Amino acid sequence: KASTPNTLTRHDEWQVVRRALQGVSLKQFERLTRKSRRVLIDARTGRRRPHVRTRRLLAIAVCQLGKLQ
Repeated sequence: KASTPNTLTRHDEWQVVRRALQGVSLKQFERLTRKSRRVLIDARTGRRRPHVRTRRLLAIAVCQLGKLQ
């Protein structure tokens, strides 16, 4: 299938960001993203997958903190 590699790539990218979120404190996260603590907690544990825009915001925040290259 043509969509399989793309789906796998997106999944792998989210897993990298999710692991990097482990090193972000809740205070830093709230200050940078203005999202609730529950969004970060659920994203870190993998309990739920945030919306695409929120995932992008999380990735940018993690990069700004130097946790992700």
